This record gives sequence, C-alpha cells and structure tokens, in this order.
Amino acid sequence: MGCEEEALTLRSAFSTPSAVVVSGIEKKRLFVANAKEETLQVINLDQDLKKAEFVQAKAFFPLRVPVGPGPVELAASKLTNLVVVLNPLLGTIRLFDAETLTWVDSTGAELQLPEGSMANAIQLSPRPCDLPCQETFFVSLLGASAIARVDLLDNHTLQIERLYALPFAPVAMAAS
Repeated sequence: MGCEEEALTLRSAFSTPSAVVVSGIEKKRLFVANAKEETLQVINLDQDLKKAEFVQAKAFFPLRVPVGPGPVELAASKLTNLVVVLNPLLGTIRLFDAETLTWVDSTGAELQLPEGSMANAIQLSPRPCDLPCQETFFVSLLGASAIARVDLLDNHTLQIERLYALPFAPVAMAAS
C-alpha cells in the first residue's frame, strides 16, 4: 500500500502563494512568496523532512517579511544562503539571506530590471560561471521579448550580464 506516514500539519496559513523554494546551507528552509499579501513566509525543515515549523516572529505569530507588491517568483542560490525574489510590479530582483532572514544590505543587492520588461519568471542556471561571478540566474522578460542573464557576483551584487532577444514573448522557463 505504499508509505504510511503521518501527515505534516502547519499551524498557520498562506495568502495567495505564488512561488516556493528551498534554501539554506546549514538549515534547510522553505520560502513561500505570498503575492497578494506582499510577504515572504519561512518554514524550518528538519533533515528528513518529517517535521516542518513556521519561523516565528515576535508574539509567536509566523514571520511575514514585507517584500513589496506582487512577489511572484523565487530562486535559491546553491552556493550561498541567498534567495532571489523577483518582483515584477516593482521591476526588481532582490537578495534575501536565508540564514539571517534579512534583506541583503549591500550596494547592488537589488537590481532594477529594464523599464517595461514585465519580468515573469526566474531560474537558477545549472552551469557554473567564471569568477567574480558566483552563480547565474535567467529572468524571463515578457514585455521585452527577451531573457536576461543575471550574474550574482561574489560581493552580493546582481548585474545583467546579457540580454537574449527572442522572436516571441517568453511565458515560462526551465533550465537543465
């Protein structure tokens, strides 16, 4: 009959979840973007994924990190403790630290995308990049009919390395 395991029960709810990603080197955490609530929620995961608990804020309520209007996509760095938050309504990509649960506070940790680009998806590249680049992400730019290659540099700076023009408007994307 398959696996007979006890179901996980979380004592909170999500508000219009639009994206999920697992991140963290020492602690594994599940990050959930809530688009209409304009927040990021965080769940601690144990090693064998049999236990999950919302990260608590003050007064024992689940932590809700304000992210601005319309966070729709998340991507996780495999080499650092960073979560990349794509916010198309603001036209930005921003770095969030998965260990400290704070926004990365450095010049370049928030990238303004080209005006009118209407970003709608982000994906971690499966291929390594050359130093000073740590990792590469691809961002689908629906309004610009393009894919942007965004490099995460070793000083926590995001920069557009290249734009790939497409003969169509990209709606979704995957990398392998």
